[in-house]
Amino acid sequence: MVTTYSNKNGHNHYQGELTVIETKNSGNSLTSLELFRLSKQDNTNVKESNLIEIENSIKTAETYFEQKDYQRVVQVCQKVIQLDPNTVEAYHLLGKSLQGLGKPEAALKWYQYIINLKPNEAIVHANLGNLYAQLKQWKLAIYFYQKAIKLQPNLALAHRNLGKVWSKIGKPELAAYCWYQAFSLEPQNIKPEEHLSLGNILFRQGKIDQAEISYRRALEGNSNPIEIYHNLGELFAAQGKLVEAESFYKQAIHCNPKSFECYNSLGKVLVAQGKWEEVVSCYRQALELNPRLLLALQNLTQALLHQNKGITGSSDYRQILLLMAGNLPIQSVLTMGISSANIISENPVPQFTVTAPISLQQAQIYYQQQQYESCLRLCQQLLQQTPKDVAIYQLLAKVFVEQKKWEKAKICYQKSISQQPKNEKLYLELGDIFAQQQQWQQAIACYQQAILIQPQPQDYHQLSHLWQILGRSENAEDCLYEALQLAPEKATLEDYFSLGNALWKRGQISQAMICYRRVLDRDPQHVIAHQRLAQGLQQQNELEDAIAHYKQAYQVAIQQLNPTHLSSGNTDFSASNETGWLAETQALLGDIYSQQQQWQEAIICYQEAVKLNPKLVSIQEALGDIWFESQDWESATNCYRQIIELEPNAWQVYHKLGDALREHGHLKESIKAYRQATELAKKLVS
Repeated sequence: MVTTYSNKNGHNHYQGELTVIETKNSGNSLTSLELFRLSKQDNTNVKESNLIEIENSIKTAETYFEQKDYQRVVQVCQKVIQLDPNTVEAYHLLGKSLQGLGKPEAALKWYQYIINLKPNEAIVHANLGNLYAQLKQWKLAIYFYQKAIKLQPNLALAHRNLGKVWSKIGKPELAAYCWYQAFSLEPQNIKPEEHLSLGNILFRQGKIDQAEISYRRALEGNSNPIEIYHNLGELFAAQGKLVEAESFYKQAIHCNPKSFECYNSLGKVLVAQGKWEEVVSCYRQALELNPRLLLALQNLTQALLHQNKGITGSSDYRQILLLMAGNLPIQSVLTMGISSANIISENPVPQFTVTAPISLQQAQIYYQQQQYESCLRLCQQLLQQTPKDVAIYQLLAKVFVEQKKWEKAKICYQKSISQQPKNEKLYLELGDIFAQQQQWQQAIACYQQAILIQPQPQDYHQLSHLWQILGRSENAEDCLYEALQLAPEKATLEDYFSLGNALWKRGQISQAMICYRRVLDRDPQHVIAHQRLAQGLQQQNELEDAIAHYKQAYQVAIQQLNPTHLSSGNTDFSASNETGWLAETQALLGDIYSQQQQWQEAIICYQEAVKLNPKLVSIQEALGDIWFESQDWESATNCYRQIIELEPNAWQVYHKLGDALREHGHLKESIKAYRQATELAKKLVS
């Protein structure tokens, strides 16, 4: 399945906030002043002096707009319109500024004026599309984006924003088509992770050729291509091109030898090629990296069976059973004493010849009509002729379940299993009986045996539920993880986020990170997922990727706090806790820069964190330490004094203050600080 290992800087614009299309960024489109001058060509009634004033005012308004001083832009443009109502750029700037002020309805009429004056200006149609999208008037947004594209087919941002709207209204295939068009128009301007995410979407939609192109574009300039190589492997494996798939998986492992998921995926294509020795080695490596990877355990079991190594007596098999069963007694459940004499009552059976297929069909009709005794009598006759017919035992078991004769139903299933030990459905049905009787451990053993034969996501879900009943949350989460891995398309964002949080709390960081990446696949604006992924990457020493995700988390959080921002539906980040969260993110980012000895960047982050939350004493102390190492004694001194105001008993900070004052040449104050540090330390000891 397609995975997401890293989302380097997370700017997946094509699913996030709509991008205002600027005239200056539109390739061959007109600049602001060119648009203004063009609007004057058909208007010779404006005085020359007014033209000069208008042109200067437009320049001033542009400057204010770049500074995001939207209110002043509005004031200047309104004066320009009084001088000449046909000044197109004044309307354009007014519309964009009112949009920036969170007044999309007011902005609409100004854009409409431009369309009346210049009906063939593609950018204006595109920005009208943005406004209607912001107002969630999707049909009008689509109309204006399509009009913009018709007027200027190479307007990449119009394609991209149209894709966002299609995505919002549940048209993923149309959305992917638009994003592919946008990215193809400007591949050099698109970040590798955006190409990657689009490739994932196209792959899920079965658009193999386009997905491959997107993945290969993502490889260009990507410093951490693990996920791309892995997903290219998945893509070629899906086409049956096993040699190419094997090559890409191995390249992914070369980039990250600790990626258990890459080993597991490589194992699948090695199985398909019959390379059994490599298969076993591959899955063992996956299990060394993650001993709880149930899918790898199942795959290793199959590989050992293929090798015919006397698996039942091997240490590998014992380890597999131990992990899969959670130390539960599987054998006693599946090999209880089986006696066909105990299944059906000992009433005498008339001796007459029956035709097996006809009688079984008639027995099934009796069952459907709820004539259970008639069904039992026919089954008894059939068993005398074909005592090993699994279909008869299954039908008998269903009858006994309806009659709540649980023990007899179990015996029927056990008899069936003895004839067809690799029929996973038999184990599942037997497990259902144990579950109905609340015999949870026996039910779990049956479901696990079924999964060993043929893993299915719904079976993992059921197994997860049973582990929860027993209070074994870790086992439940492992099963849920495998279920989502087997059927990622059926999982919701909330499924991945909840599981990611649970795995994170357990310390299973790698698996949690996979879940958070899946969250970002579905919502690139998910703040908490970005932050958690960044923390995981930081622990794995992938610092550049961690920085990118911290920055993305911070930027998205700021946008979501802006009342004009379109909410992504992320309920895990709200205005009630934004200050502390933003401060924490800046502090974590500062830690990475400090680790890399990028002192200036670390200082900026720490200062921002302290500005947001002045009570972050540990961050202030780290900031003071950087100033000290940089020999900026005055800044270090001020920083340490601020900490002492918050924590007057921090003896170690007094000591650092003494060091800074001494270096700065303030010896008397330095001695005073050292004495205070000594007194506080003595109190602490006593």
